[in-house]
Amino acid sequence: SPLIGRGRADAIVAFEPAEAVRQLAFLRSGGMVVASDAPVVPVSAATGGPAYDLSSIMSYLRERVGEKNLVVVDAAGAADALGTAKALNVVLLGAAARAGALGPVTVDDLADAVRALVNPRFVDLDLRALNL
Repeated sequence: SPLIGRGRADAIVAFEPAEAVRQLAFLRSGGMVVASDAPVVPVSAATGGPAYDLSSIMSYLRERVGEKNLVVVDAAGAADALGTAKALNVVLLGAAARAGALGPVTVDDLADAVRALVNPRFVDLDLRALNL
């Protein structure tokens, strides 16, 4: 979803490439996109509707946003490294913070929030996810 107050977003953090494309209208010129590379293929594509063309979607993002403002997260690699895909949201936030997409919010700030707010059972997992 776009990180917006009033006007256009400085950054978009998306769980999948097509979600990022759908949100581009909210992104200010020069804004950043942080997106997982894992497609979520709609049911319509599997039942004879328009195909989900990941290559075209990624090309479109690169053209619209530019290579320097696009961070693509290897979702499968993150899931393998963590042993679960359930922390992809935290991986994306860590990538966004490292890229400067969250303004003054740093990975250390996010780690402090995890320690303060996350169920203790998941703190270690989320801290590892932040640092991928």
